[in-house]
Amino acid sequence: MSVKNKLKKNIILNYIYKGILSFDFTATLWVVYMYSKGISLGKIGLAEAVYHITGMFMQIPTGIIADRLGRKISRVMGAVLYFVDALLMLYAQSFLDFCIVFIISSLAGCMESGAGDALVYESIIKLEAENSYKKIAGRIVLIMNASEAISMLLGGILAQRRIIMAYTLAAGVKSSLVIVSLLFTEPDKYKNKNRNESFKRHLVKSMGAVYRNKSILHFILLNSILEMVMFIIMFYGRKYFTDTGMGYQASGILYTIYLVLGAAGGYYAYKICSFLSLKTTMLMLSILSTAGFLGFSAGVHAFAVISFLLIGICAGLLFPVSSDYINSRIPTEYRAAILSAGSAVFSILMVSFFPVIGIIADKTGLIPAFRIIAIPCIIIITVECYLICRSLGIKK
Repeated sequence: MSVKNKLKKNIILNYIYKGILSFDFTATLWVVYMYSKGISLGKIGLAEAVYHITGMFMQIPTGIIADRLGRKISRVMGAVLYFVDALLMLYAQSFLDFCIVFIISSLAGCMESGAGDALVYESIIKLEAENSYKKIAGRIVLIMNASEAISMLLGGILAQRRIIMAYTLAAGVKSSLVIVSLLFTEPDKYKNKNRNESFKRHLVKSMGAVYRNKSILHFILLNSILEMVMFIIMFYGRKYFTDTGMGYQASGILYTIYLVLGAAGGYYAYKICSFLSLKTTMLMLSILSTAGFLGFSAGVHAFAVISFLLIGICAGLLFPVSSDYINSRIPTEYRAAILSAGSAVFSILMVSFFPVIGIIADKTGLIPAFRIIAIPCIIIITVECYLICRSLGIKK
């Protein structure tokens, strides 16, 4: 098979890999699962903080590994860790057990976060098809959301019977990730280009590239805070809906609609961006996400459902728009490290906010916790929107 065909195959394989990765019966069950094991919401929040603290310290080092040793190697290592994580989740009982599982899960995500996107984008560069990336990224969102929607619906049905069944099947699905990860081809133009560069020098050059382009920095910050808001609503939302009397299957259907709307948002992102400037698109996403967060915090069930679905649309749009902008403006040889740095920012925000919601919720309930957290989130979003509007690097 020619190199060109192998690189084209990378894009198809990435659709399959992302689909399998997202086919997780337990995606929104883990808060309920841990709670059923006697873990309080406060400790669940702390366990999630352990996950993101691990990511905070390991995202950039694993990104540098991907830059120096290859994106494929990093993705294979991540796939193996995802499988180990799924197996251990079956046997975890105590808070310490779950913390260990979360550390492994975080390391898996770190190995994948920068390497996966870098491998695909560099395959597209080699194929001289950069203009198609936003459409490809939209298809990735479509496939991931469709896969997650089906698995979530099935997960709700399984959990209604025995929640452990969802976790058992999830471990089986994750095993296939390892096989698919071995089939990728490293874009040979960039293979091992930075192998002889020191870790420190690579880190300095990567961060220097971001510092010289302030718009990338502000874009990463805004993207990360929006992702955090969506993550909080997505995962604590399941507990909120079950607390208000919605069963596993009913909430599974609601989450399925959420993902379908997100899939539509991702798939049509390239069309939306064809007639809206990037600045306008990000402002729109910021305003809608903030409105969704406030609506969810109102404490009215109907508002919570509508706001939840609004957040789903925004989540689908965000990845193709932000990923295309950032990837098109960073050096190839430092791509994985810079993309991983963006994930590290997200981890820092999650460490700062996610456990606080759990601790407050244990004492006052989820709605007061959402209201308290909404204040700093809105301030950060407003400031970053203003800075992006002033950034000269953002054009239509």
